[in-house]
Amino acid sequence: MSKLEWKPTDDAYTFVQGFYYDFFEKSDRQGVEWDWRANTQPIGQTQYTGLVDAKVRSTPALVTWDTTNKLWSLQSGGEYTLFDRDELSFNALYGVGKFSDPTSQYRTGFDATATGDTRLAYTYDFHGDNENFPVRTLLDETAYNDLSLYGALPGHRYWGSDNTETTLEAKIDYRKPFDIGTGDFAIKFGVKASNTKREQDQDWVDYDLNSDVPLSEYNLGLFVGSTSFTLPTGTHNYPLWITDQNAIQGYFDAHPENFTARASSISNSIVDDFTVEESVYSGYVQAEYEAGPFEFIGGVRYEKTEEKSTGFRPTTDTADDDGFVSISDSNSYDNWLPRALVTYDLTSGLVAKASVSKSVSRPSYYDLRANKSTLRYDPVFNTASITGGNTDLEPRTSDNFDISLEYYPKWVDGLFSVAVFRKDISNEIATPRVTTQGVIITPTPDGAFTFGGTGADAVTVDLTESIPINLDTYKIEGFEIGTVLNDLSFIHPTLGFLGASANYTYVGSDATVTRSGGDTRKLPTLIGQPENIFNASLFAQYGKLEARLAYNYQSEYLYTLSGSPADDDIWNARGIISAQLRYNLTDHLIIQARSNNLTGEPIDSKTGFGNFRQERDSGTLHWVGFTYQF
Repeated sequence: MSKLEWKPTDDAYTFVQGFYYDFFEKSDRQGVEWDWRANTQPIGQTQYTGLVDAKVRSTPALVTWDTTNKLWSLQSGGEYTLFDRDELSFNALYGVGKFSDPTSQYRTGFDATATGDTRLAYTYDFHGDNENFPVRTLLDETAYNDLSLYGALPGHRYWGSDNTETTLEAKIDYRKPFDIGTGDFAIKFGVKASNTKREQDQDWVDYDLNSDVPLSEYNLGLFVGSTSFTLPTGTHNYPLWITDQNAIQGYFDAHPENFTARASSISNSIVDDFTVEESVYSGYVQAEYEAGPFEFIGGVRYEKTEEKSTGFRPTTDTADDDGFVSISDSNSYDNWLPRALVTYDLTSGLVAKASVSKSVSRPSYYDLRANKSTLRYDPVFNTASITGGNTDLEPRTSDNFDISLEYYPKWVDGLFSVAVFRKDISNEIATPRVTTQGVIITPTPDGAFTFGGTGADAVTVDLTESIPINLDTYKIEGFEIGTVLNDLSFIHPTLGFLGASANYTYVGSDATVTRSGGDTRKLPTLIGQPENIFNASLFAQYGKLEARLAYNYQSEYLYTLSGSPADDDIWNARGIISAQLRYNLTDHLIIQARSNNLTGEPIDSKTGFGNFRQERDSGTLHWVGFTYQF
C-alpha cells in the first residue's frame, strides 16, 4: 500500500493511495469413500451392527486446490474547511478483486459391485465411542490391499471458478455549524453512489479413461506415493495410500490420447456462470447538538438499490446446441433508515447512551444470481439436487434499540461497560436444504435430470432443493459486558507496558420459520450467530515492539438451515488463540507477523441430532509482511 498526502494549509488536505494484495495457497486432500450399490441391504442388521457382503466400491481420491486471491484499489479523498467553520469532505474509490480456485481431482476405484462379488465385504459396528464413526472390518484384506485392482473411476476431473468483482463509488459530505446560544448545533448532509459488478466463470471438465486402456497400464499401484497412513480408531482402520499427483498427472500429460473429455461436462462449465450488478444511490441529513453533559445525533438516510443479474438455465430446445438458454432478472427497492443517539454524562466518569435506528443488509451477490434451476444427478449416491439464486430477494432489515453505561475510572486508563440491546429483524436470508425422499426422475446425458419417467431409465432418488429465500420476522435480545485496560500499572508500576481487554456477549433469539406445509419450527439459534461469544486479549507495547495475544470463544450455532431439524448443520463450540507482533524497524519501515488458530483447533460440526459428525482440520495460518511509509 502506498499513500501520497498533500496539506498546503491547515484548512486543506488531499490524499491519493493505492493498495495491492496477492495471496496464493495450495492444499491437498487425500480421502477414501466407501459405498454399496443400490438395492443392497446389510445382512443381519441390528441397531448398531451389520454385514455388507457384496456390491461394494472403495474409492481413494486426491483433490488439490490452487487458490489465488488478488485485490487492488485506487482511492482519493480530501477534507477542507470553508468559511472558517464549514467542513467539506469527499472520497472516491475504484477497486478490483479477483479470486480463482482451480481444482484437480484424481479418483481411482476398486469396483467390486457385480452381483455376488464379495471381495470388499465388511462388517460395521456403531457401538460405544463409534456411535458417529462406525468401525468397518473387512472379511478379507487381500483384495483391498492389491493396488493393481484400483482403476480409473472415472479418471480425471478439473474444475474451478474465476470470480471478478469491480467496485466504483464516490461520496461527498458537508457539515455546517450554527450559533444558537444554548449549545453547539450543526447540520450534516451528504450523497453517495456506488456500483458493484460480480462475474463468475465456472470451468468443469471430466476426462474418462478409454475402455481399451488395460488395468495393468493405469492403476493406483503405479501412482501411489511411498507413504500411507491410517485414520484414528473408528471409520477406517486400513492403510490410506497417498496418491502422487506428479505421477498421475504426468501420465495424463504424456498420454492424452488415452482420455476422452466427457461431452456432458460442458454443461457444468455453463450452468454456474453468472453476472450480478448492484447500484446503490443514497443521501442523508443529520442534526448534531451538544450542550454541557448532553449530546444528540439524529437523522435519516434514504437508499435506492437497483439489482440485475444474468445467467443460464437448462433447456430441452434442440436449437440450443449447448442445452442452455440465457436468462436475466432484476429487482429494485428503497429504504428509509432513521437513526438517533443520545449521550449523557451522569458524572465525570459515568456515561449513559441510548440509541434507536433502522439498518439494512443486502443479499450476497451469489444469492442474487439469476440461475434458478441447476439440476444435477449423482449416480454414485443415487441423489438429485436443485440449486440456484433468487434475484427477487428483499434486503434484511433490522429495527435496533440499544442502552449502555460506560464507566471511565480515574485509577486506570480504561473503561468498563454494560449494554442491553434488542433487534426486530425482517426478511432474514437463508438457503434451507429441503430433502424429499422417493422422487422419480429420469437422468439425462448432461448430468442433469427431468422429473418423472417410466421404464429402465427412471430412478427413485432423494431430492434436495437449495434456493435462498427470505424468512419470517423475528427478534433477538441480549446484553454485553466488557472492559478495556490500556495499562496494568495499577497492579504494579512495572506493568505499565501491558494492557488487557475482555468482552462477553449473550444473544438470545425468538426465531421461527414457516415451512411449505404452513407449519412453523423454532430455530435453535440465528443462522450463523452463536448464543454466547467471549473475547479476551493481552497486549503490550515495549519501545518499538507491539504484541497481542487473543482468545475467541463461540458456542454452537446453526450453520445451515434445512427443511427438517434432523438435517440442519450445527457448528459445535470452538475456541481459538491468535497472536500478532509488530516492530517499527525504522521511522518508515514496520515489520508485522500474525498467527491465527495457534492450537490448530478444528471445526467440528454435526447434522441435526448428531447422527452424522464431521471434523475439519482448519490448521494454523501464519502471515508475515511489512509496511513502508514514504
